[in-house]
Amino acid sequence: YFISLTSTSKKNETISMLQRSSAIEMEARVKESIALYERENHELRDLFIIPQTLEIIAKLDRVLSCPGEHALLLGRSGVGRRAATHIVAYMHGASVYSPSVTLSNTQASDAYIKVFKSELKQILQRVGIESEIAILYVEDYHFA
Repeated sequence: YFISLTSTSKKNETISMLQRSSAIEMEARVKESIALYERENHELRDLFIIPQTLEIIAKLDRVLSCPGEHALLLGRSGVGRRAATHIVAYMHGASVYSPSVTLSNTQASDAYIKVFKSELKQILQRVGIESEIAILYVEDYHFA
């Protein structure tokens, strides 16, 4: 794997230079980060450290290592995209935001769009004004 998660400067600050990492080193780093994340946030019950999970984490790390980049993760539910995104965001010091509303048959689409725009505006203000690193995590049920 080529990742920036194991790269540190002399001040122990994470830098964006990609370095080669073995699967064993990558797995150890991910397990350590999961333990720290679970201590500060919530338990990740559905995340199994398998080669496919490490691959998702490595790809997300490479994306977050480049300023202004973005990712689109597609796949079946239950493969660990959300958990992997939260772990990588935690490792990079980024915040993960997800819309709090979902479009349903009982809601008017105009009200949904208004709330979604309001939430998006708050996220963009944090990113633009406060220079916060943020991930907007949107799933299919937000639009279905």
